[in-house]
Amino acid sequence: MIAIVAQSAAWGRAWEVKRAFALGDDVSLICADDNPPWRNLGNHVDCWIEDEDTRRARRIVESARLVWVIGAPGLDTLARIGDCEAWESWASNLPLAAWWVDTQYLFEAPRYNALLDQLGVRWRFAMPDLLQYTAGRAVPLLHPFAMPELVPKAGILTILHSPGSTKRGLARKGTDAIERAVERARALADEPVRYERLVGVRADEVMAAKLRAHIVIDQMPAAGLPSGLGQSGEEGLAAGCVVFSKMFPAEATAGYFQHPPVQDVATEDALADALVRVLRLSAAEREELMQRGRQWAEATTALTPWRAYVMSHLAVSPEHRVKETA
Repeated sequence: MIAIVAQSAAWGRAWEVKRAFALGDDVSLICADDNPPWRNLGNHVDCWIEDEDTRRARRIVESARLVWVIGAPGLDTLARIGDCEAWESWASNLPLAAWWVDTQYLFEAPRYNALLDQLGVRWRFAMPDLLQYTAGRAVPLLHPFAMPELVPKAGILTILHSPGSTKRGLARKGTDAIERAVERARALADEPVRYERLVGVRADEVMAAKLRAHIVIDQMPAAGLPSGLGQSGEEGLAAGCVVFSKMFPAEATAGYFQHPPVQDVATEDALADALVRVLRLSAAEREELMQRGRQWAEATTALTPWRAYVMSHLAVSPEHRVKETA
């Protein structure tokens, strides 16, 4: 059995991680809360630790052959499950794998890296934009997705940006610069273009909107902040959109998986120019870009290849060897 420990079912797409691992294992998802509740994903959780009784969660992780911890908040949740001053000693006996997906890790990476050393964690994964903070000890890993069924992208050309639900999210994604670039590109386009910003929307509604959209702009953080293909861009590729983002270097994932077919833009001017080029393509040329992104997603982030990739890397560690069962 595999136990997944996360702050919520939305964190690191924990509900999709559960579906991926469930292709070959029994899986239990343990969460601390249902934040944000508008995600409407609580039905995927098998064990809550909201109350003070953590004994059931402890029994689950102690019986698991793999404990998959998602992000820094997942480690905090694991500490609550340990429920003792010496929780690190207890957790060091668990078959732990940590996957960094969050800005909390970004801002306190040395502390969390030291904690993984203390716990003896050998299986370490990270979103590609966070690899630079892992001291070279993590494997790049993107989010898993159940590939949605594509629908015809009829109607007016639509650009979509989903930066999150907080002011911090807007700043982190570079939303102001993105929206200025979009307005500049719309003024130069040869046909009408609609722009949508999604904020505080349920996961299923976000994907439905991206299935209708033609272009998704992921993120374009300010200089000095890490960037790459985030969850929004991953959704865009899965939904058959042309995706724009300030990308991580191709060498970050070389030898692991094919670099994502994303329009790499680092500045407002670069984004505006690249948008104009794509908007002026013929429908057939845009469709080719869309199909290329979807094909990459089917080969990389769909549930089956995602699980196979993870299991292949788990199998190389001498400690707590996890054997493929599917």
